[in-house]
Order: sequence, then structure tokens, then C-alpha cells
Amino acid sequence: MKKPCLFCPFLNPVPGSFLVIVALFVLLLVSGLTGCSPQAASPVFSAPTSPGTPRSFSTIMDDSIILARIKTRMISDDFVQGPIDVDVYNGVAYLKGMVETDSQKRMTADLTRGVEGVIRVENQLLVKQNNITP
Repeated sequence: MKKPCLFCPFLNPVPGSFLVIVALFVLLLVSGLTGCSPQAASPVFSAPTSPGTPRSFSTIMDDSIILARIKTRMISDDFVQGPIDVDVYNGVAYLKGMVETDSQKRMTADLTRGVEGVIRVENQLLVKQNNITP
């Protein structure tokens, strides 16, 4: 008994199979194009959302790139020091951790604002209290 060929509809077409193949190809093409088409930006969807709402894959990738840019700038800057945790969600950078002075806190926020793609900075950095005993 001869094994059925996977490409038989293309090599030995049955009457009417060509239309089925063309219809499937067109359906695939149309569904692929509409799934990847850019949508117009609207204020509702372009505004940053709270960290709990779902994000698209492209937004997650954009946030990861922004995060890498922020951390690279912080590593290369001599003035920004301390254990600083950075999170990016929909273009909003969240800074958490401890710094030595108020000027370091401001400088870190300014450095983060200067990164391409950052929409807003939520500066939640805390300044260490100097325990000076008389």
C-alpha cells in the first residue's frame, strides 16, 4: 500500500482542492496582516497604567530596553551610588532604595528622566539619616 504524500494536493491536485488551498492562503494572509497592523494611538491606551494591568509583548520588550538603558547610565555615573532598585512599567520608571544625600536623589531622578523612552519618574528613593551623636 502506498503511503499518502504530504504534498500530494500540490503535486496531484484533486478537482476543487486548488480553490481550498487558495482560500486557506488568503485567510492566513488576511489574518496575519490584521493581527500585526499598527493601531492608532489613543489617549486611553497610550497612558501609563498601574503595575497590575496586563501589558503587550512589545510593551514588555520596550520596558526592558528602557530598564537596561537606565541601569547602564547609573553604572557609568560616578555620582549615583547606593543600592537602587529600578522598575519600568509602561514607560514609567520607579526608583526605590537608599541614597546618601538629597542631591543624589535628585541626580538619580534627573539621570533617569534623560533616558529615551521614559515617560515619567516615580522617585521613591530614601535619604539615609546620618546618626550623629554628640
